[in-house]
Amino acid sequence: MTESTIDSATRYNEELYEDLWSRLRFHPPDRLPWWPAITALAASAPHRLEIGPGVFPRMPVAGTHVVDLSSRALDVLALRKAIVHRGYLNDQRFAAGAFDLVGAFEVLEHVPDDTEFLREIARITRPGGHFILTVPMGMRNFGSFDRYMGHVRRYEPEELRRKVEGAGFVLERFEVHEQSVLEPAASIYVWFFRHAPRIVAWALRNVFLPLLGRKRIAWHAAAEWETLTRNAIDCGAIFRRLS
Repeated sequence: MTESTIDSATRYNEELYEDLWSRLRFHPPDRLPWWPAITALAASAPHRLEIGPGVFPRMPVAGTHVVDLSSRALDVLALRKAIVHRGYLNDQRFAAGAFDLVGAFEVLEHVPDDTEFLREIARITRPGGHFILTVPMGMRNFGSFDRYMGHVRRYEPEELRRKVEGAGFVLERFEVHEQSVLEPAASIYVWFFRHAPRIVAWALRNVFLPLLGRKRIAWHAAAEWETLTRNAIDCGAIFRRLS
């Protein structure tokens, strides 16, 4: 990607999500299916960072550092005692090893230079600390909804693990789930996002998020990665920072 293309993609993401978060209310993280695993990690992680949560955080909010581009989202989270930072992760200049736990949920697919982004996450995660993420999987599934939401890519299993472990982590466990909107329904969703945003906000709040909250997440050992992620649509993974 050229620098102008990256700048354009970044502006698109910033404007899209500032508008989206202005239409939605805060959704508590304890109503999402990742909560048991995340709170277990957070119990021994006093220094935490969540990157790009918008108004749908996954980690405990109070006392957690939050980096986001959306002023609206940061205002909402600050009211709930998050420690907020506006801007890009690389501009925050956090100290090396500052955090015991870092989370990036549905974020990595938006980042043009994900290799550099992962290096920075590794730098600020203490040895033995954890990095937890969720991402959409499989470029074969890339469609109109991905383009509309500002995704740069969907991840292939080998690519995701290679990039994160190459930054200085090792996979501990993972899960696969179905969250993405795929074609042909994706085109219908995009139409509603563009032309009926109030209906979308109502549906997210009253239909999609309650359904997501009923999902049950099954975590698997790293040895099962290749087999179970082969046809995954969405994936979550917990990595440990190497010394």
